[in-house]
Amino acid sequence: MPEASPSTSDLTAILQAGGLRDDDESIATLRAGLDRLRALYPIVRLCLDAPAPGSHKASLDAVVAAVRTIERILDDDFATGSYLDAALAGAGAEVTAVVRGWLRRVPVAAGEIYLMIEQDPHPRPRRRETVETWCLCALHDLFVLLNCGPGGGADAKLQRFVAAVVKYLEIEMRVPEGDSFRLRLKKALRRRSGPVNLLPLTIKRWR
Repeated sequence: MPEASPSTSDLTAILQAGGLRDDDESIATLRAGLDRLRALYPIVRLCLDAPAPGSHKASLDAVVAAVRTIERILDDDFATGSYLDAALAGAGAEVTAVVRGWLRRVPVAAGEIYLMIEQDPHPRPRRRETVETWCLCALHDLFVLLNCGPGGGADAKLQRFVAAVVKYLEIEMRVPEGDSFRLRLKKALRRRSGPVNLLPLTIKRWR
């Protein structure tokens, strides 16, 4: 994404692409919205791209299996005179009882995490929001504010507005056209967690 705040000419071009008024108030509103979108987008991407609970369980299973293998190797080694302990002692290190005790606590801790995941009161839906749907909804809400409501021909104007913003901010997101765009927008609005306010301050709009 561009690091500098968008120029007035860039903002005017985006507004005109969406068939919106390009007066000073609209330019100021769009500038504030895009500056905030540029700051929030990478944060939202990290949050929404985080693994689902099932992925966490799979990762924990792999950790537990690896730790139990290490435990077994250490137990077998100590039972036969601890070649490993002797080798580490020669290098100024040792496998202490504390280390072995810690390894044995890992599966117990994993079990507690499993339980916490199972009891999560806010499980993620099967078809959850993505950073692309969040971005589309954010731009939809910003467009509605700039357009003072849906207005006539809003779908086509919104599509051009979104495409212009995505291109300017260099966001890796494909913006479809026509019915495909309307369908994608409908699905995005249905999946989103709530309205997205890109404006840190309330900006008074014309009536």
